[in-house]
Amino acid sequence: PILLLTTHKLIAYGEPIFDALGKRVILMEVVRHPLYMIIQNTRNFTDLFGTVRDFTIHYDYQGKSLPFFALGWEDRYLSANPIEKAIYYIQHVTSRSNAMRERIRDRSDGQILTVPFEKFVATPTPYMRQFEEALATKVTTHTMRMMAKQRVPRDKYADSIDLAVYRKCGWEPPKARLSEREEFEYRRIWAASQASPEAMRILDELCDEYETRYMDGLLRRNRGSYI
Repeated sequence: PILLLTTHKLIAYGEPIFDALGKRVILMEVVRHPLYMIIQNTRNFTDLFGTVRDFTIHYDYQGKSLPFFALGWEDRYLSANPIEKAIYYIQHVTSRSNAMRERIRDRSDGQILTVPFEKFVATPTPYMRQFEEALATKVTTHTMRMMAKQRVPRDKYADSIDLAVYRKCGWEPPKARLSEREEFEYRRIWAASQASPEAMRILDELCDEYETRYMDGLLRRNRGSYI
């Protein structure tokens, strides 16, 4: 039987999984452009962390309770506003994920399939074939019905189904007048209105790295802008 577990950011802390299970585990890692994660992560630092709904492991740092992922950059975490925390968090997890991915691939028989969200929702077929091969299974009519329900393939990255939980996490329907590049710029302007220049420099670097690695540089910024 195939035991399917859905997690968040497991690759960053996944070494024990591969040590224990080796070739018996397949990790399908979905990565996404930082500008499409920034709003939800900012809301997490505003409305989730530190509330009764937060089950993240915390530790004591100079009398303050900090989430486990702040280890090693506590002072920066404490001095940042919510959107800056989100940027630094994405930077931290991205760096850790990249390093862990290389370590796991060098020493483990386990398989890692890294799937860029943007490419998958636009052109899912090549990735579905990878899933078939990795899982020794086949795409069926049930699969295709679920894909259609999720609006995949999509004309634009933001063409999701309209659910209340998605809107709560910061999703907005794509704007008909905006191109794909302008959708990215819209989100960058939102970030720049609240983040420090230093935090924006980091966010831009994360965007450049992501676009180079996963999007063939198609949306590379021009002098700090997508326009």
